[in-house]
Amino acid sequence: MPKGLSLHIGINELKKGPYRSEGYLRAPENDARAMAGMAVMEGYQCPIILLTEQATRQNILSHLDKCIQTLQAGDSFLLSFSGHGGQIEDTNGDEVDSKDETWCLYDGPLIDDELLDKWYAFKDDVQIIVVSNSCHSRTAIRVWNDNTTFYNTRGETTDYYDREIIINDQTVLSKHLTDAKIKANIIHLSACDDKQQARDGDYYSRYTDLLLKHWNYGRFEGSYAELTQKIAQESGYLQEADFRTYSQMNKNVQNYPAFKLNKNINP
Repeated sequence: MPKGLSLHIGINELKKGPYRSEGYLRAPENDARAMAGMAVMEGYQCPIILLTEQATRQNILSHLDKCIQTLQAGDSFLLSFSGHGGQIEDTNGDEVDSKDETWCLYDGPLIDDELLDKWYAFKDDVQIIVVSNSCHSRTAIRVWNDNTTFYNTRGETTDYYDREIIINDQTVLSKHLTDAKIKANIIHLSACDDKQQARDGDYYSRYTDLLLKHWNYGRFEGSYAELTQKIAQESGYLQEADFRTYSQMNKNVQNYPAFKLNKNINP
């Protein structure tokens, strides 16, 4: 039977040095715990949770490599990130806006090109679900295609707190392998557009709060597209939730039942 692994990252503050400040947030650690709890309810095995000081570049890249080695066709990998997101100058010319998006890990940024290198390494027909809950997150994992499904539904705004961090150290870069092919099926849910900021909260962030509300302890039976539409209707015009897919092998990715392990493989 196909198996599921998951990794959940929540970073409430940053190590000063690579960044201008510690960038304190309230919600990311709680977001990570909640996403891990969701993974357990959906049948994922032994979710890994990395919080703040544990969420280093080495730890996260190492966990990704273990998943690459372990997962086979039909298996699933759920990856969630909650914390600051950043943008730095694009040095290899593969960004239309001349900016690379990053996840701000505790000890330094993880650049979208680096994540792309990892996606290349996953085996055929592994299902990868990524939830990016950070500023500038729409293309934070670097994957998109011409058949992207996304939503810009306007909704009401609420009292949540903007997240933004500026990166000082721009030296951690990775080669973009333009001649490689992604063999996995990738589903990317993001909290906002590349030009927008994701909002923090007193317990959960705005995006996680809405995701959990509509997932409703596993009672939600719709697709990722339908889930994103519900989130987008409430998230507000300042934070436009988004959903994108990439698949070479399965053209029905956008209709997968949201977070339902072992119900993803549809011809």
